[in-house]
Amino acid sequence: MAAWQSLFDLAQLQSGERVLIHGVAGNVGSLSVQFAKDKGAYVYGTDIPEKATFIQGLGIDRFINTQEERFEDIVENVTIVLDYVGGDFLERSYTVLKPGGRYVTSLVMETPQEEAHRRGIRSLGLASQPRADLLAQVAEQIDAGKLKVFVNRTFPLDEVEAAMEYRLKTTEPGKVVLTIS
Repeated sequence: MAAWQSLFDLAQLQSGERVLIHGVAGNVGSLSVQFAKDKGAYVYGTDIPEKATFIQGLGIDRFINTQEERFEDIVENVTIVLDYVGGDFLERSYTVLKPGGRYVTSLVMETPQEEAHRRGIRSLGLASQPRADLLAQVAEQIDAGKLKVFVNRTFPLDEVEAAMEYRLKTTEPGKVVLTIS
């Protein structure tokens, strides 16, 4: 929901646009790459180097290693930034957006509207809402093999604490899933 709603409901992605995704190897980021590429966008993505191979396998156009590269030195005049990281990425992202660009975050935070307005960009926060029609559409894409969802590891429901602990410790991409027997 968050990936779809960020790209299409808020940012209104169009074919041919250039998108920068922070936290690109995360669960929402990896789905955002696939949706954006399917729409015909050029996609940059930032994350740690251990996740480069995984995300390049999704067809990203340019992976940016945040430990060795500053995205501002590589990216300019993008139309959309999806920020799934936060911190100083917000204000730094404003500098790479072209006028009329859209900055979207799914993090719980206030975006500085005065600075966005001064730069001629829209800064939007997402509060993802479940929608049955959208879930059905995404499920069809998964079933048709057009959208890949990655599962890192599964845990039985009665091991929820172990699952949470694992999720906090691992840098491996993919969802941690609780199974019901």
